Amino acid sequence: MAATSPSSHAATTGSSHDPNRPRPDPAASPCSHATTPQPGPNIESIHMSSAADSSQQFQVEVQVQSYLTIVEGRKVYQRGRTWSFAMDRALSMDNIKQAVEENFQWSNDQRMTIWYGSGDDVVPLISESEIAQLFDRCVGSRMLRFGVTIENIQQNNGPTNVTIDDENDQPVHAPFFAWPKQAYEGEYEDDEPVGFNEENKYFPDEEKAEPEVVVARVPLGTLDVPNSYDAQHVVGDDEKVPPMYIHDRNNPQIEVGATFPNSKSFKVALRQLAIREDWAFITEHSDTKRFNGRCTDQDCPWKIHAYKIKNASTFMVSKLPFIHTCGSVNCSKGMANRKWLADKGKAAIQHDSTVSAKQLRENLQKEFDIKLQYSDVWKGRALALDQLQGTYMENFQLLWSFRAELLAANPGSIFEIDIKTATNKKGDIVHYFNRLFIAFEPCIDGFLAGCRPYLGVDATFLTGKYTGQLAAAIGVDGHSWMFPVAFGIFEKENTENWVWFMQQLKLAIGDPPGLAIHTDACKGLENAISKVYPDCEHRECMMHLMLNFKKKFKGDILDNMWPASWTYEVEKHVALMAEIEAKSPEALAYLRKEHNRVWMRSIFSAMTKVEYVSNNLAEVFNNWVRDYKMLALVEFLDKLRDMIMQMRAKRRLVGEGMQGYILPSVIKELNQKSKGLHYLEARASPTLAEISGNGWRHTVDLEKKECSCRRWQICGKPCTHALRFIFSKKAKLEEYVDESFSVARFKAAYEGILMPIRGRSQWPKVNPGFDMIPPKLMRSAGCPRTRRIKNYSEGGTGRKHKCKRCGQLGHLKKTCKEPEIDSDADRDATPSPR
Repeated sequence: MAATSPSSHAATTGSSHDPNRPRPDPAASPCSHATTPQPGPNIESIHMSSAADSSQQFQVEVQVQSYLTIVEGRKVYQRGRTWSFAMDRALSMDNIKQAVEENFQWSNDQRMTIWYGSGDDVVPLISESEIAQLFDRCVGSRMLRFGVTIENIQQNNGPTNVTIDDENDQPVHAPFFAWPKQAYEGEYEDDEPVGFNEENKYFPDEEKAEPEVVVARVPLGTLDVPNSYDAQHVVGDDEKVPPMYIHDRNNPQIEVGATFPNSKSFKVALRQLAIREDWAFITEHSDTKRFNGRCTDQDCPWKIHAYKIKNASTFMVSKLPFIHTCGSVNCSKGMANRKWLADKGKAAIQHDSTVSAKQLRENLQKEFDIKLQYSDVWKGRALALDQLQGTYMENFQLLWSFRAELLAANPGSIFEIDIKTATNKKGDIVHYFNRLFIAFEPCIDGFLAGCRPYLGVDATFLTGKYTGQLAAAIGVDGHSWMFPVAFGIFEKENTENWVWFMQQLKLAIGDPPGLAIHTDACKGLENAISKVYPDCEHRECMMHLMLNFKKKFKGDILDNMWPASWTYEVEKHVALMAEIEAKSPEALAYLRKEHNRVWMRSIFSAMTKVEYVSNNLAEVFNNWVRDYKMLALVEFLDKLRDMIMQMRAKRRLVGEGMQGYILPSVIKELNQKSKGLHYLEARASPTLAEISGNGWRHTVDLEKKECSCRRWQICGKPCTHALRFIFSKKAKLEEYVDESFSVARFKAAYEGILMPIRGRSQWPKVNPGFDMIPPKLMRSAGCPRTRRIKNYSEGGTGRKHKCKRCGQLGHLKKTCKEPEIDSDADRDATPSPR
């Protein structure tokens, strides 16, 4: 990529002042005391006379703002630099431009702007006369400072709404410059962001449209069929080879001489044509060798005859003497049978594996203008799933082949299948599937090398025929993006299954120093962690704690719970808990007995560098896989493997385009938080200071990277008090951010490649020596739920049941203890005693 030429900047530097464009920090001054020169771009093109009087020289400092640009089709973070050089009054705008262009590159839709000024009067450099005026103003300090920004050419004159992609396009803040306030409207919210699929923001040019699927001119048939002719058969002189037809699946060609791979394909095609053209037929004779059919209308002469070609499975239409003379009929009852619905369902599932029976029914009714029963569509879709993914029984036996293929492609990964044996009524020993555990080697190595020692553990129910639980252990990287470490499947959440899962997890990742494990209110999981990881920091989800707490306690006492959890200061937490105890001593006793895990930030370990008080990480993973939980077991595991593989590949590309020490997003976040801090600073030494505000004061130690508010120690990123001190010193922000948020750690997390695997037809045939059968299904009556019922505080409807006996809300008839309402009595009458 060629750098923009100096001439291309003439219009930029000559434009009027735009208040919305990036500009230097108001605290900086163009006339500053001299600083130590730093290595910078080659400035040999800035000519100076060797005999020039040193008393006429000025120290010129140029600082280039970090920025994002496009290199070879992908975003690249260009780190800014600052350098100084000696120069006399011969300095010109072209000298500065040329020096920058020799060492920095940017795309054609970006421009370079030179800034100068002090306080609130920071403006772009427009003319050479302004440089001469600067020399006159800075005679005393003999120091000139200029800032350079690389920005997008398209700018608006007023405040604009910055989208996610726009924010990523903004250069990262450096100590000398500040970005316009419009980019950071609104207060900084102390939330707990957890991201998935956010790596897609780094690929704005990626087409989001679905890939075009060509469905026309494909071989007709519901199953993969062998070649129409026997390869060993030699065609005789008296035999004619019929032409092979390629049919449109939705509009097949039925004519004399048309051929089909087998009899099943022929019948499906004939039924498809009948539904498409709105007529119906009845079968007079059908076997493996021939087919005879006629129109259901007695007055219509249409009929058809087809037969199987000798020494082949091919079916060919031999007779079709008449055309239809009948009118429209309601063909949905007879023609849209289970096999036709399975054929349509198979095509729909291949396009979208998450399509439901309801969606399939709506699409077919709209496309073919017919009425279909939901039960028929459901059965047809189930048959299509069996054909595509294997039957329910086959899926569990196929686990052994899937395991062998995955471990062969990714050696070092863990794939454990646990079975249990029982004796059936005949006295034979049978082997049931019990549970499984999977941890890919790249995920294990990435978690240990690049992620913070924190895991969110939770389980979510599967919605397919097997209604087991999907358990997962999820980490978090420096971007605060979720990082799948391991997952498993078992029948139900109990202590036994959770202990087994945590034991397998410990075999995979060991016991990292400072490990924190976050869980929901699940007693089985709590017991398992206490047994397997007794020394870890066991955090309890504050959201679930509050749901339980609200059931027992009401009123003002609730106002202190979240602040007590959020505060980093031990003293504040103790004061808030004292208020709770004063209002309700029973509440404090309840918390100590029922919720004695870690749920307050004030006692978080400083080694973890994660400040989450709620187990949002596991909830994000559950939402990520929600649309695929109805798939067959092997199909779901393979889909989950594919999702993790693609996610890691994208994030690896994001990491390859990054430069510098700390992640740009972290620097940008801290720069945003540093805006508008009206704190007072009292410096005790170059590294120690008091930062105070309205009624509070904290001490900051830059050398130890500590603040008395404890947020810096817990999060690993400087708090606002530390930021005030750091920016006032003009220090490098990157030096005060924990190494957990470094570019190197992010790259290490995604360095390992999760290798792809082959299709299931190529998997090794593994015989474990027994047939592993599915566990006995424990299913309640009615249609199974695909989504859990949300609590009112989680966005649920909050509806209550109405008793049919007494008419009151909140309970059912079978548990009613209220007087029964007499149906014949007046509405105002007192209910008769029960």
